[in-house]
Amino acid sequence: MFDVEAALLGGTLFLWQFPHFFSLAWIHRKDYARGHHQMVPVNDPTGERTARLITGYSLAMFTIPVAATALDVTSSMFALEGVAATGYLTYLAGKFHQQRSDENARKVFKCSLWYLPLMLALFVFHRKYSSALEGEAAGDAERGEKGEVGHAPAVAKTKAAPTAPVWLEQAKEFMKTMCVHERIIVKNDASALCPSTSPVDSKGANATDKRVD
Repeated sequence: MFDVEAALLGGTLFLWQFPHFFSLAWIHRKDYARGHHQMVPVNDPTGERTARLITGYSLAMFTIPVAATALDVTSSMFALEGVAATGYLTYLAGKFHQQRSDENARKVFKCSLWYLPLMLALFVFHRKYSSALEGEAAGDAERGEKGEVGHAPAVAKTKAAPTAPVWLEQAKEFMKTMCVHERIIVKNDASALCPSTSPVDSKGANATDKRVD
């Protein structure tokens, strides 16, 4: 079974590994050569190919936060923050492309060390735990269990939308107090950018409330 979230996370790890390992291999290319390890930088004395690979895969990383938001897996803030972080990684990759020195390669490598955990943390923080449709299905299942008219008795037909762990809900609420857009830009409608910790989004909740009333 294909899972969009798994594909996005797998794509993140796949693309990230190239700037990370190629920059490290460039720094230690002489050591790899002495050990007879045929790394790309070992057979690339000018560093042109290594720089192209680092820059190319850094640019490809832009697709992850954009796709996550476009596919409605995360809120729009993941796209903004992810693009900003990837922009910095690409900037360092561009500097290495211009001047292929150990110092510039080390900057790319050090950036990759915090880039991956940051992207994974942002993905979790901005992940949408359910859609409006899932919220409605959960509401229908609950009413069915109560034996309301027009609903069949409890049948294991639909599963309730997954909920976030308590520690994650607390962490998300704490981080929301530190968000600039939460405090300044969208004080009256924060849900437009940061997802609620509730497993049902605002549309699903509103729809369910109306039917219950």
